Parts: sequence; C-alpha cells; structure tokens
Amino acid sequence: MLERHFKDAGIEFRGAHAFRRGFAMSYLAAGGQENDLKKLGGWSSYQMVSRYAKGNAGERAVKAHKAHSPGDRLNTG
Repeated sequence: MLERHFKDAGIEFRGAHAFRRGFAMSYLAAGGQENDLKKLGGWSSYQMVSRYAKGNAGERAVKAHKAHSPGDRLNTG
C-alpha cells in the first residue's frame, strides 16, 4: 500500500522503516509530544521514540529556545 501511494505521488519509497522514521521526526519537529508519538506509533516502550527524537533534537531545541527564551521577551523600549 505504501509503495503504491508513494509511486502515485511521484516520491521514491525507501521502505516502511524510513516512512515511520520520517513521520516520527516530522511529528516531533511540529511540536508533537513524545508520549503521543509512542501511542500513535504503536510502540510499547520509549526505545524507538527516543531513537527518533535524537535525530532532530538539536533543531527542536533551537526552535524551542527561540520560542521560549526569556531574553527575547524582555521589554527593551
């Protein structure tokens, strides 16, 4: 099914594992929570969630810092 949908969309299919990894990383990058990802991914432990979360942890940390940095919210005027 995935191969067919990817082909119809004109996207190279790199396997179910790559699809799940891409979903997990995109979900977390968009602000999704690891607890919810574990449930949505059907994992019984946090092992895979943790592995995927490490993949873009730096980018997510920079994004969170920009959104929540106290220095950026100071009244300078």
